[in-house]
Amino acid sequence: MKSTFADLKKRGKPDLESNKEMASLSLKALLEKLEDPEAHIRSEAAICLKPYVNQTAISLLERLSKEKALYTRIAICETLEQGNNDVAQKMIEYLGTIGHHQYHELPDEPSKKKSYPLPRDIVARALGKMDSSNFFVLIENLQQPPEILSELLDAIGWMAFYHPELATEMVCEQILNRLQDFSDHPLLVWKTLTCLSAFPTASSIAYLKQYEHLDNILGKEARRSLALLKDQ
Repeated sequence: MKSTFADLKKRGKPDLESNKEMASLSLKALLEKLEDPEAHIRSEAAICLKPYVNQTAISLLERLSKEKALYTRIAICETLEQGNNDVAQKMIEYLGTIGHHQYHELPDEPSKKKSYPLPRDIVARALGKMDSSNFFVLIENLQQPPEILSELLDAIGWMAFYHPELATEMVCEQILNRLQDFSDHPLLVWKTLTCLSAFPTASSIAYLKQYEHLDNILGKEARRSLALLKDQ
């Protein structure tokens, strides 16, 4: 059954007319609306905060960390995606902390998508969709602990896949150098095999070939990544 507009508003669907009115509010008023009891008003406030994203990133991330309404979460992420390098850095601190959809153990099968799989972590997804000028911030954070690194690899792979000019041999070697510390961490190895599907470089292909013969999820993921690279 099709959802009514009232149902959608409860899930945070913004009202375009209300959004026009809200656009004239002060920054202080918009931040107050971001905590409004009604989800669609929170969404409208998040949209109107785009011009202020660089100074309100923490407020947006804190709201996102407790937000339940689907459309409001989308609106907050779309605003965060417009942020600068400092916003990207703040977002990285929230990787793996919002929601419960992240992988904590190996899946049984690799992604069935014919392109780069969408990150399951909501912040990783937003990071990957930011302007490519933020890519160096992602790479500078490769020294993060495993629980953040796991989601960061998804964001790096996503951004590099859709901005091929970022997928250089030097960046690939930086990723592989970091992963030397986690060769016995199956989840991070699997995330690396996925990430490398965005890197058509010699070191990427060599790493993937080390796993392609395995009869497990790591072998399947390596073969999937190699197949994706052939199509690039």
